[in-house]
This record gives sequence, C-alpha cells and structure tokens, in this order.
Amino acid sequence: VLLPRASSHRSSCEAAAAIADQSPGGRAQDSARAVYMLHCTVDERGGVERSVEDRRRYRVIRLAGGVRALAVCDPQAEHRATAAMCVDGAGARTAPVELVGLAHYLEHMLFQGSQKYPGVSFYKKQIGLRAGRCNASTAAETTNYFFEVDAGGFEEVLDVFAQFFVGAPLLDKSAAEREIEAVTNEDSRNRVNDDRRLRMALQHSVSGRTTGSQSWSKFGTGNKSTLGAEAAAAAGVEVRPALLAYRERFYRTDAMTLVLISSKPLDATEQLATRIFGAPTTDSTGGGATATPADVDPAAFAAAARLVQSAAEMAEAEGPPHPWAGCGAGELVASQLPFELRVVPIKERRTCRLAFPLPSRLSQHRDSRAPVLDYVTHLLAHEGEGSLYACLQAEGLATAVSAGAEGLRDFAIAQVRIDLTPLGEERVEVVLCRVFEYLAMLAEEGAGAAAREAWAELAMERALRWRFAERGDAAAEARSWAARMHVYSPQLALSGGRLLGGFPAEGVVACLEAMRPGGVLISRESKAFQAVSPPEEDDEADSVCVVPLPPSLPPGSQRLTEPYYGVQYERRPIASPLREKLQAARRGERMPAAGGAPAPPLHLPAPNPFFATELEMKEEGEPQPALQAGEASDAVHWHATEVAFGRPKAHVVLHLACPAEAVSDVTHMNLWMAVLDEHLATALYPAALAGLSWSVSRHTSGVVLRVSGFSHKLPRLLLTLADQLLRWDGAAYAPRFEPRREKHVRELQGHFKQTSDRLALYYLHLLLEPTRLPKEAQLEAARAATLDSLAAFHARFVRRLKLLVFTYGNLAAADAAAIAAELESRVSAAREATLPRSDWADSPVTQVRAGAWRLTMRPLSAEEKNSGCLLYYQLGQLD
Repeated sequence: VLLPRASSHRSSCEAAAAIADQSPGGRAQDSARAVYMLHCTVDERGGVERSVEDRRRYRVIRLAGGVRALAVCDPQAEHRATAAMCVDGAGARTAPVELVGLAHYLEHMLFQGSQKYPGVSFYKKQIGLRAGRCNASTAAETTNYFFEVDAGGFEEVLDVFAQFFVGAPLLDKSAAEREIEAVTNEDSRNRVNDDRRLRMALQHSVSGRTTGSQSWSKFGTGNKSTLGAEAAAAAGVEVRPALLAYRERFYRTDAMTLVLISSKPLDATEQLATRIFGAPTTDSTGGGATATPADVDPAAFAAAARLVQSAAEMAEAEGPPHPWAGCGAGELVASQLPFELRVVPIKERRTCRLAFPLPSRLSQHRDSRAPVLDYVTHLLAHEGEGSLYACLQAEGLATAVSAGAEGLRDFAIAQVRIDLTPLGEERVEVVLCRVFEYLAMLAEEGAGAAAREAWAELAMERALRWRFAERGDAAAEARSWAARMHVYSPQLALSGGRLLGGFPAEGVVACLEAMRPGGVLISRESKAFQAVSPPEEDDEADSVCVVPLPPSLPPGSQRLTEPYYGVQYERRPIASPLREKLQAARRGERMPAAGGAPAPPLHLPAPNPFFATELEMKEEGEPQPALQAGEASDAVHWHATEVAFGRPKAHVVLHLACPAEAVSDVTHMNLWMAVLDEHLATALYPAALAGLSWSVSRHTSGVVLRVSGFSHKLPRLLLTLADQLLRWDGAAYAPRFEPRREKHVRELQGHFKQTSDRLALYYLHLLLEPTRLPKEAQLEAARAATLDSLAAFHARFVRRLKLLVFTYGNLAAADAAAIAAELESRVSAAREATLPRSDWADSPVTQVRAGAWRLTMRPLSAEEKNSGCLLYYQLGQLD
C-alpha cells in the first residue's frame, strides 16, 4: 500500500495516520514502512534505507573483530574521500574519577604515531600532503574521529588511520607534554563559555560521580591538573599506562563503527576495508587490538588496568534512575529534585531552564520510528499560534523559547530554555507556571485526534526534509552516520528518527506524566544574582574570575563552588508556595495575566498552510540576463530555471537599495530587523517547519531579503515578507520594541567579553572600514532609541528605494516574472521615488600603505585568560 499523491497536505497527514494506526498497538512499523516508501528506498545489499532522491549507494560491511562499517559510493565525490570512526563506550563517563578527562586525552594522544608508522607527526603530515583535514571529539559516551583527503591518497591515509584502532598506537612519551598542554588550552578556552559554565554547575549538583547514571556528571575535557603526573600519582598509577589500559578496555573492535565515503564502487571499497581492517571470522568477538608495549612496566600497567576496570564497572553498574535521584538513606536531601540553581553568567544574559530527567525508554535509542522526546520537545519549542512561546511573548515575558533532549544509555533529559525579558525575570513564577500549563494541555490532549494530527504533521515535515535534503559536508555526514550507527542499526543510520511511524500513544502519555513539578531541575542565569563587582582586570589567576553571589540564603539553600571552572552557584529548594502554584498549573489551572486579564491561549498547532503539495519539477529554460520587470519599471530582475539537482526548491533574493542615511544608521537598522523578526516569528513559524527559510540582513547599500525552500508555497511567504518590510505597523511593534531594545543593549554590553580571536577580527574590521560604527557608539544609540525614532528611521528607509530581484531554481520563467512584477508593484506603492545609482551607499575599505599596522592590546574582559592573534594581508586592487 503506497500513500498516493494527495490534493492537500492535510489529507496526506490523515492518510498517513490512518494507515499507521491499522497495525496492532498503534506502533505501525510494517504499515508505516509502506507509507514511507514514497520517500525511502532500500539498497539491495545491506538494507540501508536512503532517500529516493539520494543518488549515493550504501552497503553495510562486517569487518574483523566485529567492526561495523558503512561503505558509501558517491559519484560526485570523485576528487575527495573521507572516513570516520566512532568508538562507543570511550567517553567522559567511563574515565576514572581520579583522572577525569582521560578519554579526551587519549583522543589527542592516539594520533601520535603507531608501530607501523612511528613518526609522531606522520599522520598529520600525510593529511597535509593530500590537502586534507582531520579532527576528533569526545562526548559523554563516545569518541569520534575523522579525516578527509584528496581521493588519490585515500588508501594510504586510511591505513595510517586504521593503526590507531586495530593496530598498535605508540602513545609516545615525547608527545605527552605537548598534548596535555593542548588539552589544557582547550579547557581554558571553554571556561569563558556560559553554556559550559552552567553545565559544569549542573554536573556538580549531582552528589555522586561514579555509579551508573551519576557518571554523567564527570568533567570531560580534563587539563594538566587532572591528567598530569601528580594526579596520576595520587591515584597510584602512571599516565601512559593509564592511557594504554583505557584504550585496551574501551577501544574494542566490536564497539567501533566505520564510515567510508568515496567515488569508488562499493565492491572496491569493501575490498579496501577488508584488506586494511581485516575480514570477519566466525570466532571473532571483539576486544583490545594489541598487547602491552614492551617498554611499559607490567606492574604499572596492571595497576592502571585495575583503576580503569573499576571505573568501567561502576559506570556500567545499575545505579539511580537518573543522576539526581536518591540512592538510599544516606543520600543528601538537597541532591533530590526539585530544586533550583542560580548562576551569574559572564555575558549579559537572562535565562531560565527547566530540565526533566526521564527514563531511558523514552530516549531516541529505544525506537527509531517513534522518538517520543522528539515529539514532546518539538511542541514545547513550537513558536506558532497557541504555543508556549506565543503565550510568553504576548505577555512580554520572553524573547525566545527552545527545547531539546539529551538521550543517553541509561536515562534521558528533556530541557526547555527561556530567554527572559526584564519583566519575565521579575515575574519568573508566571513563566514557570506557563510551562506547566502547556504541559497540562499536552497531557489533556494525550493520544487524542489533535495529538495524532500533530504527530502526522511532524512525520510529514521530517519525511519531506529528509527526502529533499541538500547534500551536506561529507566529513560531517561521515561523523554523524558513524555515531548514529551506535544509536540505531546500521541499516537505519540515515533514516532513524527521521522517518516516523505510528503515533506512540503509550510513550507520549508516560513522558508527559513524568514531566511534573516534583521532578524538575530549574536553573537560572542572571547578572541580578551578583552581589559585588568582579575582580580587577590585573588578576592573573588561572581560573575564571567569579562574581560572588549575595551573602544571605533562604533556609535549606547551599552556596557551592564547582571545582574545575570555579563557578559559584546557589542551590535552593523550591519554596512551598511556588511548588503549589506549579502543581496547580500542571493540573491545568491557568494563572491570570497582568491586571487580572485572561492568560493567552495554549493549544496544539493548527494545520500548516505552508506545506508543499506540488513537488513536480519544472522544465529547464535558458538563464535570463538582467531584465527589466516591465516596460515602465526600473526594477532589475535576473532569473534562471535550474532543475539539475532534482529538488523542487527555489531561491529568491530581493535587494532594496536605500539612502545612505538609512544604511549608516546601523543601530536602528538592527533594532528594526529584530523587532520585525519577533513580530513575524509566530505567524511564519509554520513556514520554517514546512521547509521554507528566510532572512533579512543589512547590506552595504540597503536591505537584502532571502527566501528559500519548496517552490510551491515560496511566493506566498515572499510576498508576506515584502509587505512587512515596506509597511510600518506601530501597533504590532509597540509591545515588542522595548524587550528587543533591552536585549540588544545587553548583547552590545557583552560584546567585549568574547574570546580574544573574535575581538581581534572585530578590531580588524574597525580599522579597515571607516564607515563602520564602533560598538560603543552603537550601545549609546541603542540606549537612546525609542519606538518613535524607529518609526522615523523606517520612513527614511522606504522614502526612496531601488528594487533588484534574483530568482533561481524550480521556477518557470513566466512564474518568476510574475513574482518580480508583483514585488515591483508593492515597492512602487510604498516608496515616494526610486533611488538613482549615484545615491547608493558605499562601504570603502582603507588601503594599507607601505609598512605594516600592528594593534596589540589586553583582553577587555577579566574572565578572558587566553590570547588571540590575527594576521591580515591586503591583496588586489581596492579602487
């Protein structure tokens, strides 16, 4: 049974839901597969599910020791080739607590030569000689490696790469000091990142570090204090034996997944993989690839192996259901949910986050066709009418809402992040209640018809996005597929979690039942929590400067310091009055808005009017040169119908050249775009879900609007956006202006707390572009801006305009001409006169004369302990 071409998206969703629900239990694995044959095909050998539009071919290969490999033949990759290896279990969670960061340190050391290729820098030299790149990353439960080179050198580099996993890497002592410095420098850079600082506080709030789910709280990066000789001696081991023991324990071949992408035929790639990594044998069960090197003291290795094995057993042991769950009578009450964390950020930001630890059965690992948490967080992050975001925005409490999930081996975490306005911070209890009111609405809908329609629409969105996805970076795709082969089966490495089946009613109900006030961890960031000024800028301490929190604490609260970053934070119990309000909200009781007014509505998304239902390709025509949109028009229109890529998508660029006085007013230009973006966010969020994207940006001569996506509904979105650009809607902008202005001020204030390399780039642009306005001047202008001054700016902007339009993709020439003509009609109605080319704004670049410029300065933030260097060469003719 195939899903027929439907006359409308709604009927498509209804048909999908109807077919999916025919199978027992509502899970619909078999029936759903029939539905999604519209979007999916299966390669004959290996059974890999791929998009019907994907011209690459795939094959699953089994190699020696149980290595699972995915071979990819990409005819378009004739000049480049890439490989990725992901090792499951070798992550931050399994490092000994006495040597936290050991998995990350091993990631660095692994590249430092092997017995077959002993040069410490041999691997990276081979990469460089073949115009390549390589890197690796360590996560909580995996470590992922990749390289990309010119196709002619792929076999040679792959053999060097393989020695790190199935050969004998040296982990050479001569590279140890250099690589531990590299790890330490990476850690130092991370310390000025507020997201990482908050995560460190969250991890530190876990009472244990070793058993089961609590191993999630281990510090993953490491540094010379946690990995050096002193730390190893305190643990009774030596560093190099610990690295070797960790590799032997966790770099098991049956825990490895390999992806190979090249233009070679699949048979040739399989032969290459088998020759380098070995063919599978009937008695191969996986394990460490090599024996202990002869230059390692057996007693030292045995001691390190015991330490590593003990950490592995504890991490894999059955512990509490999630990191903050009680473990028995001796468990501290303060470590149990619910509670609140308060952290002072480095940058100017104001956030409130809710984290819900959940059972592992709700993680994406458990069902590739019915990811429950994806569905719930998709709705929590929705920005359309009736959403949590729309409700908070209407009350002036938030400027952004996002949600996501972290799925791990033994538990999952659903998180909601809310960026607060000053009013939202003042009324944070209302914000928290709104979250639980929304969860109550979702729970009330449960597995009803509206919820099933929302699921069917999500399934359609995912399927269309997956089927017509643009080709990505090969190295990034290889890393992603290698990691996904540990989450899903190799056959579902591409489609798992992206092609959905029947509505998981039981899982959705269970997930929402678990997301209650009694099981939440609330974390807040705000400068309002600081008590005194930060330390002076000449503080040369290695750790990040920390702003102390207020001295007084409510009963039951604790003031703690996270030991690695030095983050000071408060842990507070949820006061009984607030807990009662949250419980009432979770029962569906709505808290009134300000002044006793009814709260904004909360409901599931309405049918999406932007979904494309016509996916046919147009006939390709000749590219059109610059043409006038009409005989009496001064607009310029370029067009080319392009169908070679087989995607029913199009791209439109609208350039509105405006007077120089409008272009140079960068503060009002940025404020207007921010207010416009927030004004349109709710109404146009369905367009983003339907595969349409848009952006408005400042150009050196005006404003540029870009719209891309499925060509069927693209004109509707384009004309809506053009109208909004040309029209001033003071009534709609009034409630949004002040929150956006205040947020813009905070962003400008936080500009100088960026990393040194980013600040160097800013100063380079400031030196080269004489018309660029410094951030200090922008900050002063933003503080003085008003809604009236913004309206005056918009009037200057539309007074004189010149229209240029570029259309490209799956658009017939006649349709593109009609779009350009309609745009010209609307621009002409809004402006007073056209803008001659002589009046366009210009952005000159300063020419570097004989000699050289050098700007040296200290970081402008006391928290920034790193240095940055930027070297700029000016080439070519600037006149």
